[in-house]
Amino acid sequence: MTHSPSVRLNALANVLGQGVSTLVGIVFVPVYLQYLGAEAYGLVGFFVVLQLWLGLLDVGLSPMLNREVARARALPAGFDDFRRVLRSVELIFAGIALATGLAITLASPLLAAHWFKVQALDPAQVSQCVMLMGWMIGLRFFASIYRTALNGMEAQVSLNAINTVLALAKALGSLAVLVFVSPTPLAFFLFQLVLGVLEPLILARRCYRVFPPTATRIGLAFARQELRAALPFGLGVAYTSVLWMLLSQLDRLLLSGLLPLAQYGYFSLVTALSGAVMLAASPISNALIPRLTYLHSRGETEQLRRLFRHATQLTAVVMIPLTGMVAVFGRELMYAWTGDLAAATWAASILCWYMVGNTFLTFTSYQYYLQYAYGDLALNIRVSTLQAVIGTPLIVLAAYRFGAMGTAVVWCVLQALTFISYPPLVQRRLTPGLYRPWLQRDLLPVAVGAALMLALVVVLSRDAVMQLNRVEIFLALGAMGLCVMAGAAAGSSLLRSYLVRKPLPHA
Repeated sequence: MTHSPSVRLNALANVLGQGVSTLVGIVFVPVYLQYLGAEAYGLVGFFVVLQLWLGLLDVGLSPMLNREVARARALPAGFDDFRRVLRSVELIFAGIALATGLAITLASPLLAAHWFKVQALDPAQVSQCVMLMGWMIGLRFFASIYRTALNGMEAQVSLNAINTVLALAKALGSLAVLVFVSPTPLAFFLFQLVLGVLEPLILARRCYRVFPPTATRIGLAFARQELRAALPFGLGVAYTSVLWMLLSQLDRLLLSGLLPLAQYGYFSLVTALSGAVMLAASPISNALIPRLTYLHSRGETEQLRRLFRHATQLTAVVMIPLTGMVAVFGRELMYAWTGDLAAATWAASILCWYMVGNTFLTFTSYQYYLQYAYGDLALNIRVSTLQAVIGTPLIVLAAYRFGAMGTAVVWCVLQALTFISYPPLVQRRLTPGLYRPWLQRDLLPVAVGAALMLALVVVLSRDAVMQLNRVEIFLALGAMGLCVMAGAAAGSSLLRSYLVRKPLPHA
C-alpha cells in the first residue's frame, strides 16, 4: 500500500501544467495561422479530429489502467499484478500504433484526393501530411499508456513537468521551423513527428521510476487473468467512449468534408478555443478521479462525498465565469486572439452555442467521475446510448442543412437536456442524499453569482470593447472575467469558509 500524495498539490500542478499548455495554444495558434494560412491550418484541425477518433482504438484499456493503478496503491502488494497488466497493455498498444500508422499511410492519397476541398495546397503535399499524421497519432497513442499510469499514481507533479516541457518544445520548435526552414504544413508535421518519437520514451522512463520496487520479473508474459477480471469495466468504458466520440466529434468530422478547407480552418479555431476553455476544468478532475477511486476502495464514503462537493464548487467558480465570458464576448476574444476580423465574425455565434453547451457538460461529467470511482457504469452506458441514438441523426441533419451553426445548436440543446436528467439518477443511485445539496448549495449559488456579475459587465461595457486595440481587449476581458469570477466565488460556501476561517457544515 502506498502513501497518498496531496490532492491540492496535484491540483496545483495540474493548474500550472494545463495553464502553460493552454497559454501555448493561445499564443501560438494565431502565429501558425499567419504562417500557414487558413487552408493549411485546416489540416492541423483535421489532425486533431483524426487523433481523437482513432483514440477509440484504446477499447477502454486506458481508463481501466488508470483505475487499476489507483486500486493497486490501496492494496498490499498490488503492484505485482499491476505490472503484469501494464506490460500486456504495452504489447496491445504497440500493435495498434503500428497498424494505425500503416493504415493511414495507405489511405492518405485517397483522403487528399477525395475528402478535402483543397483550393491552393498541392494535393501531393496534403497526402504526405496525412501520412505523417498517422505515425504521429500512433506514437501519441502509445505514449498515452504512461500518462494514464502516472495519473493513476497521482504523480501529477512530474507528469505536468514533462507535459510542459514537451508543449513548449513542440510550439517553439514548430515556430522556428516555419520561420527559418519552410512555412509549409509538411515541415510543420515533420518536426512534430520527431518530437513524437521522443515523447513515449521520456514518459515511459519516468513511469517506471515512480512505481514501487518489486522482485517479480515481468518479461513479455500476457496477464490474461488480470485483464479478464478488469474486462467488464474496460468494455463498459470502451462502449461509452465510442458513443461519446460519435456525439462530440461527429460534427468536426462531417464539417471537415462539407466546409471549404479555409472555412474549416476558422471552425478549427472555434474548436481550439472551446477545447482550451474546457481544459481549465481538467486540473481538478485529473486530481479528483484517482482520489475518488482510492477513497471508495478504502470504504471512506464520507470523505468521498465531501471531496466530490468541494471539487464541484471549485470547478464552478472557475468554469462558469470562463465559459460565460467566452460565450458572450466570443467575437471580441477571437479578434484579439487572431487579429482576423473575418474569422471572429464568422465564429462568434457558433462559439457561443458551443460554450453554453460545454458549461452543462462540465458538471454532467462529474457523474461519470462518481461512477468511475464506484466501478459501476451501468447508468452511463444507458444514458450514452440514448444520447447517441437521439443526437447522431440530429447532428448529421444539422451539419448538412445548416453547417457549423446547426451542429452548435444541437450540441447545446443535447448537453442542457442531459444535465437536467442525468445527475439525479446517478447520485440517488450511488450516493443517496447527495444530489439536493450538490445542486442547491454547491452549483446554483455559484452560477447565480456569476450570472449577475456577467450581466452587469455586459451592460456597462459590451459596446465599448471592440473600440480598443487587441492588447487592450485582452486586458479588458481579463478584468471583466475576474469580476465575474469574484461574483461566482461569493456564492461558494467553500471559499467563504476559508475567508472567515470556520469549518464547513457537512450537510
